[in-house]
Amino acid sequence: MDTMRVLLITNLYPPHGRGGAEVVVAQEARELRDAGHQVFVLTTKPFGGFSSLIPRESIEDGIHVYRFFPLNIFWYRHDFKYPWPVRLVWQVIDTINPHAWFIARRLLRQCEPDEIRTHNLKGIGITMAYAVRRTVAKERARRRLHAPPRWSHFLHDVQLVTPSGLLGYHDEHAWQHVGLPTRLYRALCRHLFGSPAIVRAPSQWVWDVHRKHGFFPKSAFALTKWYTHEHFLYSWQPKRPVRFLFVGQLAPHKGILFLLDVLREVPGGTCSVHVVGDGPQMQATRTLAREMPWIHVHGHVTLAGVKELFRDTDVLLFPSLAHENCPTIIAEALRHKIPVLASSVGGVPEMVQSGINGWLVEAGNRRAWKEALQRIIG
Repeated sequence: MDTMRVLLITNLYPPHGRGGAEVVVAQEARELRDAGHQVFVLTTKPFGGFSSLIPRESIEDGIHVYRFFPLNIFWYRHDFKYPWPVRLVWQVIDTINPHAWFIARRLLRQCEPDEIRTHNLKGIGITMAYAVRRTVAKERARRRLHAPPRWSHFLHDVQLVTPSGLLGYHDEHAWQHVGLPTRLYRALCRHLFGSPAIVRAPSQWVWDVHRKHGFFPKSAFALTKWYTHEHFLYSWQPKRPVRFLFVGQLAPHKGILFLLDVLREVPGGTCSVHVVGDGPQMQATRTLAREMPWIHVHGHVTLAGVKELFRDTDVLLFPSLAHENCPTIIAEALRHKIPVLASSVGGVPEMVQSGINGWLVEAGNRRAWKEALQRIIG
C-alpha cells in the first residue's frame, strides 16, 4: 500500500473532548499512523489571545496536530456556560464562519493531502466542509491524469439535521427540529457539504435520518461497525450485590437524573452504582447520590480509568433520553463482555440485542426501567 498524506478535520481532539467522537477520531489517527501514512489533524483549542486564531503545529505521538480557536463568541467545549440566546448567535456564526473557511483553505494548500476525512464540524466551523468540497472540485479539474483528494465524512450524530445535535425521544417533531430556522439551517448544511465521495457511519439509523432530509444525494455509504453481537448472556453470572456503571455526560439528554430517581426505589444493599462523567448536572447528581450511599460519583475519568472500572462492573447502564448514533461506551462494554441495559433509541438497538448481549428498555419509562433493574438484581 502506498504511503498517503491524510488530513483529519474534527471539532475536538484529545486531550479535549466531551464524548465518544473524539475517542474514535484519535483511534483512527493512530491506526493511519501505524499503517505508515503521514497524518495531519486540524482541530480547535480554547481562546488564548489573538495568536490562537492561527493554527500552530505540534507533533503528538507522531501525528501533526494543528490547533486554533475558531473566531466566535466562545469555545465549543464551553457552550453549557451560556444562556440559549448567546448559544443561538454562536450557532449562526459557527455555521457561516468565514474564519474557519479561510483556515481550512490555507491548511489544505499547505498539507496537500491525498485523503481528507471530516468528522464533527460543529464548533470548528461547518464552512470547512465547503472549503473541502471546493478544493476537491478544483483538484479534479486541475489533475487530468491523477485522482483528486478523496473525501469522506463520518456521521457521529445528527448535528447537521438539527442545530442542537440532539433528537429527544418522542420529541422528534418538536418546533426546534421542524421549524423554519431549523429548516433553513438544514438547507445551508446540505449546500455546504454537497456529496462527499463516501459517508461513513456506525449505524444505519443515522444514515437513514440524513437521507430522509436530503443529505448526501450522490455519496456512497459505508457502515463502519466497531462492535460485535457475541452471545455471552447465556454464561453471564453477576456478582452480588450487582455492580452497575454509568459513563457519560451528566446532562439532561443522557438521563442521569432519571436513572438516579429510578434507583431510589431499588432496595439498598442489593447493588452498587458507579457514575462517571462531568457536565451541567454534576451538582444535582451529587445531591441525589448523597441520599443513596451505594451510589458513587467519580466525576471525569480517563478512558484508561474507565477500563479499570470495567473489571468490577457487571452491567453498563445507558438510560439516554435522546436518540443516539452508536455510543462508544456501549461498544467498549461489549468488547469487555459486559452486558448493557439501554434505552431503545436511535442506533442503540443495532448494538444491543435483548437476551444476547444486554436488554433494551423504552427511554424514560420509569416503570420499565425499575422492573428491568429488579430483574437483574434478582
